[in-house]
Amino acid sequence: MKRIIERFKNSILAPKKIAPYAFDKFGKVLLYLLFWVVLINVPFIINIFTTPLIDHSEYSLIKDALVGSDVIDAQIIDNQLISAQEAPYIVNVKDLGVTLIFDPTFNANELKGETDLQLVILLLGKEELFLLFQPARGFITPIPLADYSKLENINNIDFARAVDRNDAVFWEQLYASINDLVDIFILRVRLSQVSITIFDSLLVLAASILLITVLIKLFKGSFPITFKEIFKVVTYSYTPYALGLLLGVLYNLSWLDDIAMIVSVVFANVATSELVRIKLTNRQMGEK
Repeated sequence: MKRIIERFKNSILAPKKIAPYAFDKFGKVLLYLLFWVVLINVPFIINIFTTPLIDHSEYSLIKDALVGSDVIDAQIIDNQLISAQEAPYIVNVKDLGVTLIFDPTFNANELKGETDLQLVILLLGKEELFLLFQPARGFITPIPLADYSKLENINNIDFARAVDRNDAVFWEQLYASINDLVDIFILRVRLSQVSITIFDSLLVLAASILLITVLIKLFKGSFPITFKEIFKVVTYSYTPYALGLLLGVLYNLSWLDDIAMIVSVVFANVATSELVRIKLTNRQMGEK
């Protein structure tokens, strides 16, 4: 911890002192980068865990789609979906990017090639809910979500009542069922959101560091410093930029990260120049 604090302090106050960190083990440098990626995403992570997965407007979109659809002559009775027709009922919630399918005789192959379905497909099968992924071209992949027996509010629901916008009992039961499903998967969904956020930020930050490393290598390629050493120095030099990103989000200062980026690039140039000086000095001493 002491070394991390020291690196942090030098990376924002003394760019010349960053140069010796070029000899750090690569794993330590990557951990330092990951530390900053997690830290700058703290506000977004907090937002992920405090924002409802489904809000009132999304409930309204579902309601509008169901009210505007044909009568869905299907019911869930004793934890089984019963439908009066063999073909599935399909309802597109277009503004939400979701398709609802009611199909007690669910067969993934029968849905192959459907072009009017949204990217996210929630299918009500005979005894359970499925999440379907439909690539642009390819087979639909069904992922079981939950048996109806695990959704205490969905039993004995008649979807034909969905055409009545004022049927308060039906809509309360449907919304309660959606909440039951969300409660089952909320932690998994949020952890996946956090993972995706951190991974995306890591890729963007690493790509930016890599770009600056390539540019410095091009301009200082004749000097005795390796690409790997430059990459390590630039990673530590990006501390002001990472700090600027964090403060910019916390205090709503959109311009701060641009200034911080300039500072980081200057620091990277100063640190690599110092690294060149150190290596040239060491070489001269070795020749004596």
